Order: sequence, then structure tokens, then C-alpha cells
Amino acid sequence: MKSKVISKIRCHSPNQKNTPILNYNYLYYIATREGVDLYPLDQELSQDMTGSSDNETYMRYIHERPRSNGLFGNIDTSDVNAVCRNMKNISKTHCIYRGILSLSEEDAQDLNYMDKAAWKDLLTLSLPEISSTLGIPATELQWVAAFHKEKGHPHVHYMLWSKNPKHVPTPYISIRQQHRCREILARRITANKRNELNILKTQSRDALLESSKKYTQTKSQKLADNICTQPSFQTLRKVNRDFLSSSSRELADLVTNLPKKGSIKYAYLPPEVKKQVDQIVQNMIGKEELKKEYDSFLNYHKEIASTYSPTQKELRIAILKAKEDIDQRLANVVLKAAQELRKDKSLYYALLNTRLPSYKTLLKRGISNQTIFALKNEIKDGDSQAAYLLGRIYDDPDSAFHDPDKAIHFYQNAADNGNTSAKSILGSKYIWGKDVKQNEKLGRTLLHEAQKEGNEYAKDAEQAYDSYQKERAEYRTISLMSDLLVSLCYANTTRNPSSVYRQDDDKNNIKALREKAKLNPHKHSNNLDYEHDAL
Repeated sequence: MKSKVISKIRCHSPNQKNTPILNYNYLYYIATREGVDLYPLDQELSQDMTGSSDNETYMRYIHERPRSNGLFGNIDTSDVNAVCRNMKNISKTHCIYRGILSLSEEDAQDLNYMDKAAWKDLLTLSLPEISSTLGIPATELQWVAAFHKEKGHPHVHYMLWSKNPKHVPTPYISIRQQHRCREILARRITANKRNELNILKTQSRDALLESSKKYTQTKSQKLADNICTQPSFQTLRKVNRDFLSSSSRELADLVTNLPKKGSIKYAYLPPEVKKQVDQIVQNMIGKEELKKEYDSFLNYHKEIASTYSPTQKELRIAILKAKEDIDQRLANVVLKAAQELRKDKSLYYALLNTRLPSYKTLLKRGISNQTIFALKNEIKDGDSQAAYLLGRIYDDPDSAFHDPDKAIHFYQNAADNGNTSAKSILGSKYIWGKDVKQNEKLGRTLLHEAQKEGNEYAKDAEQAYDSYQKERAEYRTISLMSDLLVSLCYANTTRNPSSVYRQDDDKNNIKALREKAKLNPHKHSNNLDYEHDAL
């Protein structure tokens, strides 16, 4: 439609004295004014021309005997004066609602509302709903109308009321009721056009959903291919997400964040997962191949909504609802693709496993050249754990790849990138001087950093080194004291050969002394007793 449907309804209170005459004059005016369509309807012609089938007679009749008024409705309108008098009488006790419905001439021609019959069909279908909106049961409804084929804006006037004298609805008509009446009429007027637009909208929606399915399938397949081509996939079962494209990375993150239990429907997702899905949908409809179909769908819906939405606010609300609906449909397409990816256990495990396996796990799987190659690829992206694992592989004397220099190199790489385990091992090597030139200060620095990060091995390694150093110092002290004592003993023996500290004294020396004492008993008695006591 090029223009809006104009609809207004008014009502004079039956409590006002001039209401009956106002309704009388209004009814007479719309029935007889210049421009009113006086041509009889088909059923009126059939009553007046019973048995006649001559087209020429028919045409002459409608030109020569037009009706005296243009009224039509669900009561007898042949006598305009009688209808007006009745209107005047019931206006004293009844609420008489007066309405006008207008279209632009272009829209009237496009929608085939250029004759009285079309308007009568419209009102016959619409007024029961309007009367219910105004508080009049459809079973009590009575109405009359007149069509004015006015240049630029053909329109129809109508009046409706309740035939039940006991039922007196309020003359007040709310804005909401006005909007509802307009919506009822607009929906009826544009029913055929709206059906055409609905068909186009449905086709556009289906095309959009089909394109989105192909798009997500392509992205899913690309994601799977990217994962399978990574060297780490077969050996490490870990996906390097930096290696993936942005769209593939978003889909991979969604797969890992989907709820493990329950229904995977957009409406039931946690807020943070909904946010992920919404972002994927927005990125998807931003693609050129989908944007055109997406905009086309919304434009068709906007055109449909404009036929019955009475205000700009309601039009925006209708469009917003349509956008929410199609976005949710697209979201469910994305979720289905994510579910399909999750069915592949190998891929799903690779997506979930954000950390590299332990060295023990690598040993169980078997370390090969492919494993080395995969870990080196991980290092290129700054993975410290991969560097640590390579250090472990090259540091292992039982490994076929044993190379202490390479081990130190990769330990250093991992430590520089913040790997705690690498810091503890490298610190231990420096403090002991194993495979590197000993540097106790550097070793302790690395061990202290690892300890602050909660590494127990670093604490044990430093304690073990300190314990060793203490024991070594004690051993050196004892050894030094032993050497000193031996030296003292040796010096004493040299000064006094007869000293009790001589270790070469024996029975022969004692016997010689005794023999000498016999010759001079007084001179040697004291020395002999002393030596004896000493022995």
C-alpha cells in the first residue's frame, strides 16, 4: 500500500438533547449527499427486475432508475426517511457509533475498492468484530453505510448500534479501541495483498534459512578440516585456536560451551551462550550472500505490518518481533550445526582439550617425529607447555631424542613464557650445575619464582640442595679437625720418642729399660714407674 488506511469512530452521548437530531442529519447527509453511490446492489436489482436477463434492459434500468439514497446495511434501507426517523428515535436511548473509512485512490484501485459492493462485503465481514470491540455483541449488531466515490480518496461512512434496548454501551471510545478498529478494517482491506506479501515473505524466509544452513555447513566442514590438518590433532588431540579463522574459532568456542545436558534450544540457553550465538548470527547475516535475503524478508514484513499497524510505534514493534523471530530461527540453525560437530567424539575432544597432555601421557602414546613436529608448531604460537614438554623429551636419558643442550634450550623457552614447571627444573639444573655451568644465584631465582607460583618441586629441590650443602660443610669440618689432630700427634712424637704417644713403643723397649735400671737402680726408678703406669 502506498498510503495508510484512514479510520475514525465517534459517538454522541444519548444524554445530550441534540444527539437525536445530529444523528438524523448525519445519516440523511451521507445517504443523499453529492457523490454518494446511488446505484443499487445486485440483490436490489434482482428484486426489482425479477425474470429479466436482458443486459440492455439492465443498463437502462440502472441509469434511468437510480435509488434515491446510497444506504446499505443489515437492515432495510430502501426508504431513507424511515431509516432516519428510526435513527432519531433510538438515539435517545442508544449509543450510535459513527465511523469513516478512507483509502487513497491509488490503493482503492489496486485493492479493487472502487464500487459499493466491495465496501459492503468489507463492512459485512468487519463490523461484527468492530462492534465487539466497542462492547456490542455481534448478535445485537445493526448498521447502515454509504459509499462516496470521491476523487482522490474514496471512502465509506457507517453507523452501528445495538438493537437491544436494554444494552447501552458507553459513548467513550479509547485510543486503544480506535487502533483496534482500524487494524480490523485494514486487515480485511489488504487481505489479498497481504496474502501475496506473505507468500513472498515465506519464500524469502525459506531461502534465507536454506542459505544459512549451507553457510553453517560450510563453516562446520571448514572447521573440521582445519582441525584435522593440524599436526597436533593426531598426536596431541589439541586444537590451536589461533590457527583457526575467526568464524571457525567462534563456532569452536560455541561447541565447547554448549550445555552438556538438557535441550539445546536457543530459548533455554544460558545468557553467556546466547550472546555467543547472537554474535555468530550477526556475523553470518553480515555476509553479502545472506544480507540481501535477510533485508528482503524484513522489508516484506514491514510492508505487511504497515497495512494494519496504526502507529509508528506499533509498526516498529511489529518489525522488531519479526527480526527477533528470524534471528532465533537462524540461531537454531547455528546450534544444530554445533550439535552435529559435537557428535564427532574425536573433534569434540580436541575442542575441549585446551591444554597439552602431560609428559607421562605422551610416553604412553609414544613419542615420534610427528610429536616433536606438532609440539614445535605449538611453540610458534607461544605455547609454553609445548616447550616444556620438548625439554622433558630431550632431557630424558631413556628417550631416543635425548639431547641435554636442546633440553636446556626448550626449558629456557618455556620459563621465559612463564611456565612454572620449566622454571623449577631449570632452576634445579643451574643450582646443581647439571648440563649447564653452575650458577647458584640464577638457580635460586628461578626456584623462588616457581615456589611463589605454587610449585612444590621447586621447594623440595632447594631444600635438598641446602641440606646437601650443610652436610658437606659438616663433613669438611670433621675432616679438617681429623687432619689437625693427626698433625699434632705427629709433631709430639718427633720431640719425645719416649712419650706415651709414640705408637712404636713395645715390650722390647720396656725390657731394655728394666735391664738398665738393674745396673743403676736409684737413677732410673722414677722413669720406669712412669712408663709402666702409662702402659
